[in-house]
Amino acid sequence: MALEDHFRGLGDIKIDEPKKMPAGAHATAAATAAFAAEPTPAGVEAAMVLVAADARQGRGFIVDGKGHIAADCDLVNGASRIKVTSPDGDIFLARLLHKDEKRNLALLEIPFATPNHLKLGDIGSTDVGEEILVVSRRGNSLEMGKAIITALRRINGVAVIQFDGGRELGSQGTPVMTRNGQVLGVCSSKFESSQENVGFAVSVNELKALMLADWNDFRS
Repeated sequence: MALEDHFRGLGDIKIDEPKKMPAGAHATAAATAAFAAEPTPAGVEAAMVLVAADARQGRGFIVDGKGHIAADCDLVNGASRIKVTSPDGDIFLARLLHKDEKRNLALLEIPFATPNHLKLGDIGSTDVGEEILVVSRRGNSLEMGKAIITALRRINGVAVIQFDGGRELGSQGTPVMTRNGQVLGVCSSKFESSQENVGFAVSVNELKALMLADWNDFRS
């Protein structure tokens, strides 16, 4: 898939005020989203990678067939060397293409074209109250559980997804997605809440904007 294909629908949604669950719905959402093992959508595990930035380690995922990887800006920022390990154990030297500290997102590139990538969705296709899948890696294992979107909001100008029931799930740099495997956001601990069982993911549209910025730099 060409990089520009990901940008279809970018900017279709503008979130100036938070969209939130109706009053009294949070308890039901949290109960519904209580951790349970969920089947992994096809292709997800093959697209998850380990990112090593000097002595730091984290997770990321492949976003297209050209070897572009979404990762945590906090993880790779300032690193002298970034290595990516695939689920098959292949190790690649990665190049930092673009980073955004405000969004806490980074775009990496490895010298390997692969069909194992996730499809980027559009935050405009979802709404509060909907169920999502939250992905995390524990060692070499992939874990997935359910959560409920409780708000679509902006924090310091960044569009984020707030979800309940996923506190025990989600590692920085791993995706939240629909049941058919379309990415809706990237888990981040940059945004915090005093409430229990609340997690945050940077909207996939913010990731698309980062990719578009890199694409424009490449063309210029």
